[in-house]
Amino acid sequence: MEKVLIVDDEYFAREGMKKTIDWKGLGCDLIGEAKDGYEGIQKAKEHMPDLIITDISMPGLNGLDMAKEIKKFNEDCKFIIITGYDDFNYAKESFKINAFDFILKPIDEDELEDSIKKVIEHIREDKYTFTVEREKFIRNLVKGKIKDEFQIDNYRQKYKIHMEKLCTIILETEYLEEFYETNHMEELNEQLEYIKREIFEKFEGIENYFIERNEKIILLVEIDSKDKILDICNRIKEIQKSFYHNFLLNITIGISNRGSLKDTRKLYKESKRALENKIYDGKGSINYYSKVKDVENKKLMPLFHKEEELKMHISSSNKEKIKKIIDKLYKIEFKNNHTAPTFIKSSTIHIVLLNFNLLKENHICPENVFDSKEDFFQLIEQRDTIEELYKISLNISIKTANLIKGGNNICNSNMSKVLKYIKDNYNKDISLSKVAKTVYLSESYLSRKIKEVTGKNFVEYITDLRIKKAMEYLSDENYTIADIAKELGYSDYRYFSKSFKKYTGISPREFRKQ
Repeated sequence: MEKVLIVDDEYFAREGMKKTIDWKGLGCDLIGEAKDGYEGIQKAKEHMPDLIITDISMPGLNGLDMAKEIKKFNEDCKFIIITGYDDFNYAKESFKINAFDFILKPIDEDELEDSIKKVIEHIREDKYTFTVEREKFIRNLVKGKIKDEFQIDNYRQKYKIHMEKLCTIILETEYLEEFYETNHMEELNEQLEYIKREIFEKFEGIENYFIERNEKIILLVEIDSKDKILDICNRIKEIQKSFYHNFLLNITIGISNRGSLKDTRKLYKESKRALENKIYDGKGSINYYSKVKDVENKKLMPLFHKEEELKMHISSSNKEKIKKIIDKLYKIEFKNNHTAPTFIKSSTIHIVLLNFNLLKENHICPENVFDSKEDFFQLIEQRDTIEELYKISLNISIKTANLIKGGNNICNSNMSKVLKYIKDNYNKDISLSKVAKTVYLSESYLSRKIKEVTGKNFVEYITDLRIKKAMEYLSDENYTIADIAKELGYSDYRYFSKSFKKYTGISPREFRKQ
């Protein structure tokens, strides 16, 4: 809402403007009033209004002189000048302060309201243009297109960027690749808009700017001291928690070191590198560039000297030995050495091919385990953490061992357990990861099986259960919409209402009235 200040030495004039104009209806916040020019300057410094409606003739300091002083510290402020004199000299002086309108007393209510509507529309257009241009400047800094310090300083002043020291933070939502593949970009955009709203709320009082790039949020935030990073981290955690409660998905974070505005490109690269560290700490982690370890360039060969041993244990269906080798490979050798992600993925592909060839050697159709080799390669490329790659290698090796032994007891017997667990816990802190751990299956495999059995993906199935239960609650007038949202596991009743309408075509209130 645009902030408005009224300045007039006549009490009844001020009261008339306050009470006859529908400020909220015009989208305005009437932040105060002043009875003379000096008080007007003081209130303008406190509140930095977008619009000041002022009388000219006031004792002490007239409205025009007051406006000139206010323009020195709030150059974007607009003025509607009110006077009892149809004096050309006053009008001429009004142009010097860029007054938007000039209204004669006695004030005509409709004339004043029309003038306010026009100036508010003008202010909003200016704000929008300013925001778009500033975002373009931030984007060019991130891309490294503006490097000249003098040019950067000029833009800093133009766009009123005050922070001296800052860091960049990348916020990445979970399952980006799946959104691309399934063409669910509307859901992804909804999630990104939610994160932006959370940034506005959680970072209130701290100078920050953000852009959207490659379906990630790039946040530039003021860090005026090294101690401030803890406060920033706590605010980020609040966003992660809120996002998870509403979408059942994680946000993973990469945070750069401190630097100045001219270092933005370098800081962005640092936050991007920090984000890659999620391969060790998992999705939903907060990764600091200052804690990133440089990967040694020595040739790592932890897998291949165990290859024959792994093949032997898969062939003999020795699950304990299979797990021991794969545990050591991923959880000790890869993690402790901070092995490069590309090498870890290559090793996982090698294990997939090893199992594929073992199945063929034993005259077992690989389709019992693989939809196709290409699907697995794509799956591996999309995985971001050691834990995910570890599960792929372990699960495929165990499945192959079971098939070779002749026992194919994979997953179908577990699906009733899966669906019961979901139905018992759909209104709690539930995730695909937790369900997968309960039945000892990989997330990707379980996700496919849920889709096969229910015809819906995990999130859709949870939403379906919640909305159907919501319909039961809505028939009971003792439950408010907010109560129902909370009972169903939604921390934000507005998001619940939006999900309900998307599912049913009508809002919860409309459903209740039926």
